[in-house]
Amino acid sequence: MNQQLPNDLDRLRKLSGSLNEQTIREKFNTYRFAANKEHVIDLLARVTRVSMETVAIAEAMKGARQ
Repeated sequence: MNQQLPNDLDRLRKLSGSLNEQTIREKFNTYRFAANKEHVIDLLARVTRVSMETVAIAEAMKGARQ
């Protein structure tokens, strides 16, 4: 495992604890749903389909074990 990763995570935890959450929201929360509505709907449809397919596969596997 990369030894740098734990150090980076520790630094991130310290930094995130010291920043004002409202400042982060104001400066970095620039996402606008209306501008990306079609993309978000498409993404939700894909996630839902994959979830349903996963459930069907899991059910089929349970049936195969018996």
